[in-house]
Amino acid sequence: MLLQSDKFESEYAKVEYFPSYNVVYQAWRNEVHGEEYKKAFEYSQRLLTFNKGSSFILDLTNSFIDSAEDLEWAFDVLLPELNAAGCSKLIFIVSPYSDGENNNELWMRKAEKYFRTFVTDSFDVAIGALNQL
Repeated sequence: MLLQSDKFESEYAKVEYFPSYNVVYQAWRNEVHGEEYKKAFEYSQRLLTFNKGSSFILDLTNSFIDSAEDLEWAFDVLLPELNAAGCSKLIFIVSPYSDGENNNELWMRKAEKYFRTFVTDSFDVAIGALNQL
């Protein structure tokens, strides 16, 4: 399956593949739920599948409280599918100042079941960590 673009943007999220790092980067822009929530992740999954062995950077600096339904889908369907696509490294970018109004810790715990994980507060450090994982 050839992708028409290595980039997806909406008012809720941005997804981009960086070939020089072999990494898929996804960043939330605004709070979103349901089908719009899934769209960004599904695009990330397609990029990870198409670019075998790539890593995933999930930018949660603009994170929010995910709905219970979205979390169930993400943890029961998405994470295993990302792993099956050949992704073995998941790096989280989080705000250094947490307000507690998100599911970041839960995401990290669930991801550790499938991936080598790393947490940082910047894209540059995330890229630098790829070789350390």
